[in-house]
Amino acid sequence: MGLAGQNSNLQNLLKQKEEAPQTRHILPRHHQPRQQQNRLTKSQIDELIQAYQAGGKINELAERFNIHRTTVMEHLDRQGVVRRQHGLTASQIHEAARLYTKGWSLARLGERFGVDAKTV
Repeated sequence: MGLAGQNSNLQNLLKQKEEAPQTRHILPRHHQPRQQQNRLTKSQIDELIQAYQAGGKINELAERFNIHRTTVMEHLDRQGVVRRQHGLTASQIHEAARLYTKGWSLARLGERFGVDAKTV
């Protein structure tokens, strides 16, 4: 096929493209599914507060009530609940350091002071 034949084929392809209907290709989105909102009733909020005051942990309550941990803290704050101290006191830190130098593991120290090993 000569140059004129190739040119003709090219012209035919361009003509077909111009005559073809224009379509948009929509690509699927790859994202997280929408978060479902879970609003607590007044009685559930009261239950959450009672559970926290009885010693419940923020993360445990979040899982129990199917809400985010920050939402648990917001409910506590709105109701004027004083949140427990985070971490160890200065004297506990001193004692934990002393025990750690004696060979205690972080897991054992966490159990001793009632906190997660990562807190120690």
